[in-house]
Amino acid sequence: MGVLYSALESAKTSAFSGTMLWGTAGAVHVFHAYYPYQALDEPAVDAVPVSLPAEQVQAGANESGHLSALDFMVSIPLEVYAPGSPEGASANVGLTFNHVFTLMEYRITGSGQELTDISLVGAGALSFSSGTIDLDQEPGTGPYTITRSGTFPYVLAHLSSPATLSATPVSIYKMVLPGEQTENMSIKVKTDGTWKTMAKRPPEGGFQRGSKYVTPLDVDDDAFSADAYVYIPDANFRAYCLTNLDSGHDGNISFAEAEAVSSLSVSSEEIFTLEGIQYFTHVTTLLAIGNSLSYLDVSNNLELQTINCNNNNLTTLKLSGLSSLKTLYCSNNQLSSLDVSENPDLEILTCKNNLLTSLDVSNNPRLDYLDCRDNPDLDTIHVAAGQTIADLYKDEHTVVVTR
Repeated sequence: MGVLYSALESAKTSAFSGTMLWGTAGAVHVFHAYYPYQALDEPAVDAVPVSLPAEQVQAGANESGHLSALDFMVSIPLEVYAPGSPEGASANVGLTFNHVFTLMEYRITGSGQELTDISLVGAGALSFSSGTIDLDQEPGTGPYTITRSGTFPYVLAHLSSPATLSATPVSIYKMVLPGEQTENMSIKVKTDGTWKTMAKRPPEGGFQRGSKYVTPLDVDDDAFSADAYVYIPDANFRAYCLTNLDSGHDGNISFAEAEAVSSLSVSSEEIFTLEGIQYFTHVTTLLAIGNSLSYLDVSNNLELQTINCNNNNLTTLKLSGLSSLKTLYCSNNQLSSLDVSENPDLEILTCKNNLLTSLDVSNNPRLDYLDCRDNPDLDTIHVAAGQTIADLYKDEHTVVVTR
């Protein structure tokens, strides 16, 4: 079921009146403005400060990384001419600016569900009502984890702290260029571990510049239906699954097909996210070496015994509840912490060349091989009283301390 966007006809223009420096006599300029305007030592003659209309401004808009800071406007008329102005002289000008972008807002409500993930199709900036995430932001920075897959037009945002849905909406913003989003758009939300999807139809005639389009989304609404198939947003992970696991040859991975998999070998596939792996509940071996993963949560894959995720960009690795995990290779990543406290059967751990500052293996009594070299800030390895590790490889500055 498609749900139409509704537009708030906010002010589509902003005005500027003041003195501008004309660099060249008789020059024609196309004036533009950013918000918030940041003056340079020698500002360009065609850049001016402009305040956004109230409908375009969200909470926290003055933060440099906020979505509003990405707003861009051009003057009306586009060409402003100051005849007779001597070279390098100033002239009084009055300009009217028109927004280039369209702002889309989704207001998500519910009844106590835990919102953990959002996915939107279409390239562009994405912002929450608290804080900001941006497709150009480095993965893992800020309060959210951003995932994207090459040129595949989607953004997946994982909230580091879940939001509890209520009648008070959690707002999600997206900025697009009119004409860029013409097809139906899907918004997906993950609440209480389940993905739900709602199709979105662009308004008739397309999105208009300077307008703000608001759509309420109630996850309790029947139109917000639970996914019929495993949601795999990463194009390369999806291609692998369809090539190797789609026994029904229907272009989708059913939950039954996912549950039938015991081993996943997705190394060197240029994968940015393994979102969807949580439905492969009977996987015992995961090989994901040499991809571009920044976030990996396998806490729903309770039968895992072997994980090799060496040579990625991981800043987060979640292993909670994996009581059968015996072998973990996670070297050559960017992990600043590693929690193996819920992996009592762990026997082999290599976590070389990360950013670890401490490592606690006191809950891993069967661990007999540990290689944690090349962690320059790793000062301490915590072990249990009487615990010995037969093969321990560490840097000289790292000390072993008994709990």
